[in-house]
Amino acid sequence: MDEEKASPNTAIVLSYIGGALILVAGIITLGVGTTFMYGMMGWMMYGYGTGPLGSLMAGMGLLGIIFGAIVIIGAYMIGSSPVPSHTSWGIIILLFSAMSFISGGGFYIGGVLGIIGGILAITWKPATESEPPKSPG
Repeated sequence: MDEEKASPNTAIVLSYIGGALILVAGIITLGVGTTFMYGMMGWMMYGYGTGPLGSLMAGMGLLGIIFGAIVIIGAYMIGSSPVPSHTSWGIIILLFSAMSFISGGGFYIGGVLGIIGGILAITWKPATESEPPKSPG
């Protein structure tokens, strides 16, 4: 079997890129949220606090990190053993990429790439050998 047809390469690459963007956006959001929570603590003591904004942003960032990591793990699992698990991991990638829009979706393009990668993984069909192997000679 040709190695190129042995795994859903496009689905894997798009899922990796989408998961990485979701993860990076989650890290940035978590950093900004914690800055609002702790960096402005002096402002809060004097009545200029941000209220629940910092906590909300930190929580959304944490969700983005979790969702991005799951999408990346799903892409890895499809690449390591595509034939028995491409459908189930494709569904997981699709769901967590869609849920990543709660936390910004990896600048939105990450969520879209993850959704496309998940759909491609679900619809991928393993190549079948149509002609018998050629005998030498």
